[in-house]
Amino acid sequence: MNRKRLWIIGALILVVTSCARAAPSTSISAPATTPVAKGDATAYYPTQAWRTATPEQQGVDSAALLKLFDEIQAKQYNIHSIIIARHGFIVAEAYWYPFQPSYKHVLYSCTKSVNSALVGVAIKQGKISGVNQRVVDFFPERKIANGSTALTTGNDARKQAMTLEHLLTMSSGMEWNETGVPLTASNNSNRQMIQSKDWVQFVLDRPMKEDPGARFNYNSGGAHLISAILQKTTGQNELAFAQEYLFKPLGISDIAWTMDPNGIYRGEDGLELTPRDMAKIGYLFLKNGTWDGQQIVSADWVKQSSRKHIDTLDEKDYGYQWWVQPFGIYNAAGRGSQYIFVLNDLDMVVVFTSGLKTKDFDLPASLVEKFVIPSTPLRAGPAAKPQPLPENATASGALTARVKSLGQAEPKPAPPLPTIAQTISGKTYALENNSLNLRGFALTFQDKDALFRMIVGDKRLDVAVGLDNVFRVTRIEARGEVAMRGFWRNDKTFVIQQQFLNEADRLEYAFTFDKDTIDLRVTGFIESNTEQARGKLQN
Repeated sequence: MNRKRLWIIGALILVVTSCARAAPSTSISAPATTPVAKGDATAYYPTQAWRTATPEQQGVDSAALLKLFDEIQAKQYNIHSIIIARHGFIVAEAYWYPFQPSYKHVLYSCTKSVNSALVGVAIKQGKISGVNQRVVDFFPERKIANGSTALTTGNDARKQAMTLEHLLTMSSGMEWNETGVPLTASNNSNRQMIQSKDWVQFVLDRPMKEDPGARFNYNSGGAHLISAILQKTTGQNELAFAQEYLFKPLGISDIAWTMDPNGIYRGEDGLELTPRDMAKIGYLFLKNGTWDGQQIVSADWVKQSSRKHIDTLDEKDYGYQWWVQPFGIYNAAGRGSQYIFVLNDLDMVVVFTSGLKTKDFDLPASLVEKFVIPSTPLRAGPAAKPQPLPENATASGALTARVKSLGQAEPKPAPPLPTIAQTISGKTYALENNSLNLRGFALTFQDKDALFRMIVGDKRLDVAVGLDNVFRVTRIEARGEVAMRGFWRNDKTFVIQQQFLNEADRLEYAFTFDKDTIDLRVTGFIESNTEQARGKLQN
C-alpha cells in the first residue's frame, strides 16, 4: 500500500509525438452521462455509461457533501478526483484542475485488489482449485531456494507450506522489507525485486522468516507472484485474462498495465484506469460479484476478500488484498492515496485519486468516515429500495458550482521576469553525470510562457511551462499528458511544478543560477525525496 515509486527525470525522457502545446485546459468537461428522474429506481449496470442523479434523489444530503469539498479546499489537500455513487448513480463527481475525466490514473497498489478479483475468477472457472494450493506447486520447473518443487528439494518446510492464501493475506512468512523502508534504500525488498532480472525468481528465492500465516507483513512481491500464478494456470497473461473475463463484461476498455522484464504483468502495481472505471470495480463487489446477469466473481469470493483474515497491528484489518476498515467498509488502496471504497450498508461506492503525502495516506478514509457516511441518514443495504430525500436546490446548486470551480484554472498575471531570465533564456546548460540521467537543459522565456528543453543522450524533449499559474500540457508518447507551470522564487531560482496527469506524484524542479553555474534540485511531493545535479553554461 505504501510502496514508494522513485521518480527520476530519466522516466521523463521519451519521444514526443507532437510539439508541446501551450494552450491550457481551463475547464473540465464532464463525461457522457444519463440523468435519471427522481424516484427512478430501475435496475441497471453502468456498462456503457454511469447514470447521474442529484444527491437527494438517492438519499444523500448535498449540504454534507459540500462540507467534504470545503474541507479539502480549505486545507489544500492534493486530491485529483472524487466519485461518489449511491444505488448505482453518481451523485457527486469532481476533478481538480488540470485532471480530467478521460485521463487514466495509475492505481498503484489498488492493482492488488484487481489482481485478487482475477484469482476469484480463475477459481470460479476451475483454473485454480483453491486458495490452499501450495505456491511451490505452481512452479515445478523452477529451482527454488529454501523450498521444494518437483525437481528440487529444499531444506525449509515453511516455504513448502506457503499457500496462495498466504500470498493473498500478506502472511507468506518470507523475509521481506518494504513497509517503512524508502524505495531508495538498498535493503528495500521491492527495490531489489525491481532491479532483478527475474522478479518471480527473486521472490520465490526469499528466505523464510517465520511460519506462513503467523503474521501480516506487507509484501508486494507476493502480489506479483499471484500474477505469475494466474498466467501459468489460465494460459493467458493477466491483462488478456482480465480483458476477457473482467474488464470487457464491465465495459472497461481504456486500460494500461506495465509488465516485469519477463513479460509478466505487475500484480502489485502498474494498472491504469479512469476514475469511473475504478468505480465499476467497486460496484462489482458491492453487487456481490454480479454484473448485468453474469456472476463475474463468486459471492463467496467477494465475502472472503472483504472480511478480516489477519490482524495488521493497525486500525485496519486485511482480507484478500482488500483492506477492512473499523467503521464497516472495505477498500482497495494505493500509493499517493488512490482508493476504491465499498460501503455495503449504504449501497455506495467512493473513489479517490490523489497525490497525497505519505503521512496523509489515510486521509480519504477519514474523509469518508467524517463526511460521506453522515451524508446518508437512511441506512439501506444493496437490496433496499432507494429512499430519496427532499430536494434541496440551494445546497445542490452550491455543490454543483463548487465541483465546477474545482475543474477550472485560476490564471494570475505573470509577474515581470527578473533580469537573469533574459540572460539565461535560450542558453543550454550542461550537467555533470548525475542520477537524474539528464545531460543538459535550456529554458526559454516569453511573456507568460516558458519552454523547458531536457537533453538525454541525443534526444531532446520540449515541454511547455505556464508562468501565469496555469499548467501548460504536453503530450509525450507512451507516457500521456504532462502539465507544467513555473515561477521565480527569487532573483536566482526558477521553479517548475510538473504533474503527469496519470500519476500521483508532483515533482518540483528548482534551478538556482549563479553566473555560469547551475544547481538543480528535483523534489517529489509525496515522499519529499530529492535528487540533485550541478552544471555549467555550455560554450
